[in-house]
Amino acid sequence: MTNHYESRTINVISLNAMLDKKRTDQGLILPQDERVQSLAATINNFSAEKSVVGVQEVFKSAAQHNGEVLAELCGYGPGFCVEHNQRQNAYPGDNRGRADEYLLMFGELVDRVDDIDLGDCRHAALADIGGIAIAMVHPRAGRSLKARSARKDQMITLVDALSGYESAVVFGDLNEPPVRYVSAGRDYLGRHGFRSANALLRQPYPRTYPTDAYKEIRGITRPLPLDDILVRGERVRVLAAGVLEAVTEQRAQTEKYSAAPMEASDHVGVFATLDLGQI
Repeated sequence: MTNHYESRTINVISLNAMLDKKRTDQGLILPQDERVQSLAATINNFSAEKSVVGVQEVFKSAAQHNGEVLAELCGYGPGFCVEHNQRQNAYPGDNRGRADEYLLMFGELVDRVDDIDLGDCRHAALADIGGIAIAMVHPRAGRSLKARSARKDQMITLVDALSGYESAVVFGDLNEPPVRYVSAGRDYLGRHGFRSANALLRQPYPRTYPTDAYKEIRGITRPLPLDDILVRGERVRVLAAGVLEAVTEQRAQTEKYSAAPMEASDHVGVFATLDLGQI
């Protein structure tokens, strides 16, 4: 069902919750179950209305579904979770995909979320806010030509799925910086009218990955601007864009994770304040 509004200002928030099973097993990263309270605190620290919140790399562990827990901690019931990055379609020998990984969406204006199959075992989550599409994505990571081609293919599928919307918002961890002719997924979105909120405001792209605490673990010294919010159409006007202030809640660590960073994620969260035109 489509919500209808005369005109209003909304906030779109995006955060990657960090799911790294290998380094978690090695004791380098705290399990997401132990970080979910800090993730919620970071989102709750955003003082304005949380109109649409999207979280990537949410893990359903043996103990709990972190998506449902996170949404509950933010005061929005269980939220809406879309299974993402699935393994069941991978061919023999292909290591793509992770079991029990989800996209989470919730917020003041989110009362339904649809699942878009992007192919390559990836999905997108779509909310309709007053006839404007708000889509969260998290395409395949990697610098190889194969990964770049996969990201482009996924954005082709996404743009086709949004073809019925004159105005739309696409956000999430895009897994590539805004480098023309190199970032195939972003380039395709750009050719179809999508512009970064940061670019429209003529402000620098925030370097969101990795955060200082995870530079050594990730082997990256210069952070990259991977997380972004892009808009298309006359009915969406960008008023502001920025980053979330991370909140770390200190708790006791087990011996195995005694050296792991306490910070909630290796990504900085981002937000954009948007004016939706009259319907």
